Amino acid sequence: MRSVSRYALPALLALAGCRAPADRPVTLGAAGPWELPVGIMARRGIELALADLNADGGPGGRRVVVKFRDDGNDGATAARVARDFAEDPAVVGVVGHLASTPMLAAARVYHESVAALTPTATSPELDGMSPWVVRLLPSDSVTGERLGALVRARPGARVAVLYENTAYGRGLAESFVRGLGREPVSIDPIAVDASGLDPIIRRLAAGDPTLVFVAGNASRVPVYRALRTALPSVPLLAGDGWAGIDDHLAPTATTIAVGFSPVDPRPEVQRFVAAFTRTYGVRPDAFAALAYDATLALGRAAAAGGDREGTRRALLTLADEAGYVTGPMRFAATGEPTGRDARLLAIDGRTLRAVRTP
Repeated sequence: MRSVSRYALPALLALAGCRAPADRPVTLGAAGPWELPVGIMARRGIELALADLNADGGPGGRRVVVKFRDDGNDGATAARVARDFAEDPAVVGVVGHLASTPMLAAARVYHESVAALTPTATSPELDGMSPWVVRLLPSDSVTGERLGALVRARPGARVAVLYENTAYGRGLAESFVRGLGREPVSIDPIAVDASGLDPIIRRLAAGDPTLVFVAGNASRVPVYRALRTALPSVPLLAGDGWAGIDDHLAPTATTIAVGFSPVDPRPEVQRFVAAFTRTYGVRPDAFAALAYDATLALGRAAAAGGDREGTRRALLTLADEAGYVTGPMRFAATGEPTGRDARLLAIDGRTLRAVRTP
């Protein structure tokens, strides 16, 4: 694991040893782009988890409360939010950030200060960055290689790759190509705001691909529309950044790697889907479900751990599985998740089908 001592905040180390009285609420921070669609869904997941955590007086008899801060999905803003949380002695853990770029910026602040559990940041650049940064989803280096290997099993496939020029997009695309084991017919970066997209799509279509892999998030809707205009029937494969695209469109021949699927038949999933839909009037997506699980896990760990260091230790040694909808809470000492299966969500119009990867 690479050295991260240069990221330490010595003035804050004393805060980690301050235990709160048993009758004081457990205070968590939550950081994300709360006005963006992914943030809206994640915040709903957090709020539903709080209601469940506090239904019987809170874990260990302590209510859990959350301070929300908006990071705008921006690295510089995320670092400022992280400093605010680190300097607030009431905050013993943070749910967030949601995307890789803000999480990478914030991780340097959280190191040796306060534990952060990110529901959805997956960049390989986070691998080993800090044992104070814990994540629910495996690194893109794992997911991307697995997706690439799935396509490699189709030796005649002509694969084109598009990726957002962000930490998430670059990391997922690079690992996909490694798993693919051969050069794609094209590989192109795209802007987060999808500007300049038309000539890229025309060039991609000219290569006559039989499958397009996309590593992106914010650009998903315009990218999907542009691909379907140029390549109406070519299958699309995307990473978890495309989770929830079916809430905006009715995609066809599109398969997404997700940490959660609302059509997963497991009873715990369907109970969560029913509760979320009843509360908010919409079906939950992966951002909602993963934020829900992250809040449950961190709330329980903070109530058991008492202070910042105790919260981090309790989080890394969680032994309960009660109520989680996206999989078991098991983490390595580095903060990486263990024992979580990748899932594929196949979408054709409004028909969704969960597919377990081999």
